[in-house]
Amino acid sequence: MTKESLQPIRPLFVLFAALSAFFITGKNWLVKNGVDPNVLIIGNLLLFLVSLAAFFMTRKSLRSTNPFGPMPLAPANETSVVNTPLVVTLNTVP
Repeated sequence: MTKESLQPIRPLFVLFAALSAFFITGKNWLVKNGVDPNVLIIGNLLLFLVSLAAFFMTRKSLRSTNPFGPMPLAPANETSVVNTPLVVTLNTVP
């Protein structure tokens, strides 16, 4: 990875680092106000990882030459879900 390829995601890194630093340094204040700093740190890490994965998946699909993106395309046949009719039944209570 080059420096230019990571530039669009730099704000995510900065926000993650700033929030993590606040959660670690403000631990006493957070506990005094009834907030568990460990939950905030784990939640921040989880959101960071999900955002990072979404960024790379989106970037990969935008660079793809396939207009349908990374979806696997299967041929539709008679047993496919696409060709089965949708049947909806409504049960009324007397």
